[in-house]
Amino acid sequence: MKYLKKERIGRTVALLSFIIGSVLIGLFFFTEKAELLLIGYISVFLIVIVNIGVFIASLVEAINNRILRKKLFLNIGIMLLNIPVAVFYFWIMLILLNTIRLTLVNPTDSKLTDINISGCESKMIDELDPGESKTVWISINNDCSVFLSFKEEGMEKSEIIIGYATNMGGRKAKHKIGQGNREL
Repeated sequence: MKYLKKERIGRTVALLSFIIGSVLIGLFFFTEKAELLLIGYISVFLIVIVNIGVFIASLVEAINNRILRKKLFLNIGIMLLNIPVAVFYFWIMLILLNTIRLTLVNPTDSKLTDINISGCESKMIDELDPGESKTVWISINNDCSVFLSFKEEGMEKSEIIIGYATNMGGRKAKHKIGQGNREL
């Protein structure tokens, strides 16, 4: 019975670590709540400590236990597969923390044309029909602002969308065009 537990603990820890990491990155992607960053940092720290402990215990047991050696080394290999997954999730987090995911909404009764987003990064949208929305991803390479210019019924208009953005300050924002200069 104790061999069965030693044989499965590595796989169980690897699976739980993968599930917790995937849920946290998924929640952050869809909500971008700052609280999830703190929860994520604490969880990653605890997961790393538990994984290192189980890894070392499994390695010692594999060296000392000839009966379960193959299965324990297989479990160790499965645990090691979480390393590239963790690096990938870290890469995604860096992208999200250095990107503004801006959804522009046309709440007006007229078509908006020549929509130009400038500041942090330049983006262009040809047109937005009434009630239509479009999401653009804007990279934050340094301290910057996000400005919007557009044409409504041939008249040039401009707005400030975000007054200040900085590295590691990525966010998910929604802006209703034509509602004046207001930061979200």
